[in-house]
Amino acid sequence: MSQPGHTIQVFFSHSGDMVEQDLNYALQPAKETADRLSLDLDDLFAERIEHLQKFCASEAVYLALWTTPKALTAEQNRRAIKNNKADNIRDKVPGFLDTQNLIAAIPQLREGHDSFVQTFVQDLKRTSILSEVLDVHTACNVMRTVVDPEFTAQEWKPSLPGDKLTIKEPLEFRDISDVTWPSLARQLVPRDGYQHDLRTAQLGDRIYATIFVDLFPKDVQIFSRLLARTINLDVPWRISFLLDSNGIASQGMRQTLSSILAFTSKQNRLIADSLALLSYININTDDSVVKLRVSLSTWAPEGDKDLLRGRVSMLSKAVEGWGS
Repeated sequence: MSQPGHTIQVFFSHSGDMVEQDLNYALQPAKETADRLSLDLDDLFAERIEHLQKFCASEAVYLALWTTPKALTAEQNRRAIKNNKADNIRDKVPGFLDTQNLIAAIPQLREGHDSFVQTFVQDLKRTSILSEVLDVHTACNVMRTVVDPEFTAQEWKPSLPGDKLTIKEPLEFRDISDVTWPSLARQLVPRDGYQHDLRTAQLGDRIYATIFVDLFPKDVQIFSRLLARTINLDVPWRISFLLDSNGIASQGMRQTLSSILAFTSKQNRLIADSLALLSYININTDDSVVKLRVSLSTWAPEGDKDLLRGRVSMLSKAVEGWGS
């Protein structure tokens, strides 16, 4: 993580809203077996699901690894853009205005990203953490489930380049791109979103509110302490930890200004000293300086802002008690 262009996102979700769907999915093989044996056990399955809902919650943990063009040198980036532009002109590539852009990827990033993923997975194995690398269709299903679970079936799959094309007639035919694979954004976010106010947004049948962690605890706290504080609140929530590599690079302007204005206040001197220490660690040690962003979200049914405000309040208190 000392090199620029890499990001690790840790996503955790805890909710009781989708427990019935998860239990139905888990019991589906048993239901199919009962049907094959001509056993009418629907009442038994329904009773078991109703009982287990009282004690279960739906939880998920995902790690997203990103590699951005910042991982390339300036010369590699210029060469990639130049070659891509020349290929587009030579092959008369269409604009892909409303469909998936088949030539947006940068081939030079693939090798570095594959190496990043393989190294990360091996590091997880060495620490006895089980993980599974998702294929692109499964990953897209997870993204859409997170965005709009009520509108996403567990068997849903996106239409991606390489998949069988569905015959369609565009409203206005401009070029061949109009009949290729549909926009991925529209597949992953099937319904429109709205911003009600500065604190509330709506997507699908849910309204959301978000909390950002600005001041981190002095002492590192284990995650299970936060989970223990929220598990009895009956509040659905999710949390995202975003770690950007080469974090000291994003503080260049702040470091310069704090150094110039250090004489004006004690706070500026503290900021300048802390950034100088981070620069020393980044240059003279094997530790990586990363940029960390943490945000939490909770939600409520559409139109129930009072319930949402109550859940935000309880979640905020739990986070503050965690040490933030």
